[in-house]
Amino acid sequence: MDLKKLTEQVEALCIEIADFIREEAPKLTEAGVSSKSANNLVTHVDHTAEDRLVEALEKILPEAGFIAEEGSGEKGDGLNWIIDPLDGTTNFVHGVPCYCIQHRPGGRYGTAPRCGTRGDARRTLHRMEEWRSIHEWPTDPCFAPQGIGG
Repeated sequence: MDLKKLTEQVEALCIEIADFIREEAPKLTEAGVSSKSANNLVTHVDHTAEDRLVEALEKILPEAGFIAEEGSGEKGDGLNWIIDPLDGTTNFVHGVPCYCIQHRPGGRYGTAPRCGTRGDARRTLHRMEEWRSIHEWPTDPCFAPQGIGG
C-alpha cells in the first residue's frame, strides 16, 4: 500500500466533497432537514456526501469496509473507514461555518487515532471569528458555542 498516494487521493476526494457541501449550504431549506433523534439533525447533504465518500473510497481501497454515520457501505472484518460526512450538521443547518468531513481508517471495531479532518483548528477558529465579526451568535443556549461569542 502506497500511503503517500492513498493520502493524496483521499485529500483530493475530501476537497471535492467539501466543495459540494459548501455549494449546498446556501440552498438548504427546512424541507431538507430532518431529525434522527432529539438534537441530532441530518440533511440530504449528509446522505449525499456520505454516499459519494463511500463510493470513491471503495475504489481507492477496495479491501476496506465502512463504519459510516448515516449507514452507507458495509462494515468489514479488517480495515474500515470511519466516516462522519458532515460533522457539525447543527452548525451547517444554522449557517455557522464550523463543520468538517471526518474520516479515518480504523479496525474492525472502529478504534483508531483521530486523523483526516478537513482543515485544522487555526483555520476553523479564524473562520469562526471572521463569521462572528459580521453575525450575531444565536441566543439559544443549546446552540451557542461554549466559550466563544457573546
